[in-house]
Amino acid sequence: MNKFRTFLPLLSAMAIFHLGLLSGSVQAETIELPDESLSFDEQIEFFSEEALGLRPENAGTMAIGSDGCEISDALAAQFDLLIPIDDAAKRDAEAEHAEFGLPEQIDDTGFEVLLHHNDYILGYNTNLKQPVFATYRLNRADIVSGDRRDCFREDHRLEEEARSTLEDYDEPVFDRGHLVPVGDMHRKFSTSVNTFYLSNMMPQ
Repeated sequence: MNKFRTFLPLLSAMAIFHLGLLSGSVQAETIELPDESLSFDEQIEFFSEEALGLRPENAGTMAIGSDGCEISDALAAQFDLLIPIDDAAKRDAEAEHAEFGLPEQIDDTGFEVLLHHNDYILGYNTNLKQPVFATYRLNRADIVSGDRRDCFREDHRLEEEARSTLEDYDEPVFDRGHLVPVGDMHRKFSTSVNTFYLSNMMPQ
């Protein structure tokens, strides 16, 4: 079974041995490095939170990265390296996730840009500083459970003046809402964490 989803909004290094917690610090035991032939995500699994001794009951007290990111800054930086993708991967993403084409530009202001990921595509409005559409194909095999690790951060593919920032949501009314939901992107840990780019967020 395939589901092809297009959402339109209604509102306009690798080895990590020390992880800090709010309630103290946990020093993980030294463990062997993984086989270098493993894929990036397989290496990440090797250094998973569970492998390093962090348990779900500690999730509420985790603050192991800056700005409340629930993974370390070093690991977030590694995930950042997975984007942007090259032109060939962009074409593959469009073939997979935009089988029926992409929405046309709604005006001639030039505010809309495409942000390609391997697992979805975003249309982003640099004036509103938020996405205006998202499209991806969801296969049955992609529907899996996984731990949610919040890591809200800026998308450095965008010019600084076009980015949404954490400070944009530093008020009591609106929260940061995913356009591409993290629950649909648990196929890889890196994929789920990278849904927390602010370019995938809009007020909710």
